[in-house]
Amino acid sequence: MRARLAAVTLLGVLLFLFVAPGVQAQTDGPVSAPPSYLVHDRAYRAAYEAGDLSTAVAEAQAALRAHVESRPPDGVRATLSVNVAAALLDAGLGEEAARAVAEAAALPDQTARVDPALLALFLAHAALLADPEAGLGLALEAAAAAPADDPILSVRALRLAQTAARLALGVDRFPEAAEGWRLVARLAERGDFPPDFLRGRALTGLGIALLMQGEERAALETLGQALRALAAFAGETETSEATLGQVAYAEALAWRSAVSALIDSHDWRRPDGSDAPEPAPLAGRAPRCPLMIDAQPLPEFPRGALDRFSVGAVVLRLSLDEGGAVTEIGALAFAPDDSFAEAVDAVAPLWRVERGPNAPAGCRMARWGELKEVRFVFRDRD
Repeated sequence: MRARLAAVTLLGVLLFLFVAPGVQAQTDGPVSAPPSYLVHDRAYRAAYEAGDLSTAVAEAQAALRAHVESRPPDGVRATLSVNVAAALLDAGLGEEAARAVAEAAALPDQTARVDPALLALFLAHAALLADPEAGLGLALEAAAAAPADDPILSVRALRLAQTAARLALGVDRFPEAAEGWRLVARLAERGDFPPDFLRGRALTGLGIALLMQGEERAALETLGQALRALAAFAGETETSEATLGQVAYAEALAWRSAVSALIDSHDWRRPDGSDAPEPAPLAGRAPRCPLMIDAQPLPEFPRGALDRFSVGAVVLRLSLDEGGAVTEIGALAFAPDDSFAEAVDAVAPLWRVERGPNAPAGCRMARWGELKEVRFVFRDRD
């Protein structure tokens, strides 16, 4: 049985998720029943915690409307406006978020409840989403300048740096992308995910940006660093679903494999330190048998990629049962585009997998989500 696995790239939906509401709305004194704006504000926060951005946007807007209808402008109004901006930003609605932040900044005495540094981060984020090319410089500057001792500002700065770096790759602004990913790596301690995981993801993005600037050897070294940071999160698990750590590791591995193929095809010298440890097998189990894969028929070099790329790479996710029968095989990650994954997926179910000739006694064939590289090299481009 073959399971088709979704390939994930840094230009895809979200590299890593965290949710960071703006600031807590407060009342000015004890009340017998919470005002309606506070009820909506609590619903907004609950939706944010659950990752339900559409509900978070609706509840944040409802809280702001309820306050407008019942009270004069004050610091709470500014807080609620910023909460609307936070939800809109994370939903990718930059222009609407910019209006919400501007309204918060224009309210009297707003600084009593809302940090101007938070408003600056939100304005930069909104400008970035509205016009990625024009907003990149401001976004990177704002993220770098955010104070490190405030947890809300720290997470928002990290999120802004991630968004800037990702969008910079998307619009071919590779120097800014490299700057952004370096900033994300420096800010990794501020995130909600393990710092090494965030740092590994940032180094993957940096490696891609360096490759796109023609710095192949630096890219290979950086991607090796990414794999070393991510290996601890990509260990074998008894599940048919790829973990977030396995996906992240596979993406870095696919790009490193593509860069390696490019360097080898030109007979360039590889830099030291580009290798990386393999993810750990299940603890307490027999060692895995080495495999021999009969990769016939070979995948064809994608016709649509011939004019753009001379190399490519795919990382397969492979699972076997106790008898060595393939239960799952499919592309988990690819570089530089998904046409290479499609080429491999078209033939991989026909490949045979056998125990390696030098397999030690007592090794196991069963495995869950082992990663295997497939490289493409087109040598004759004339």
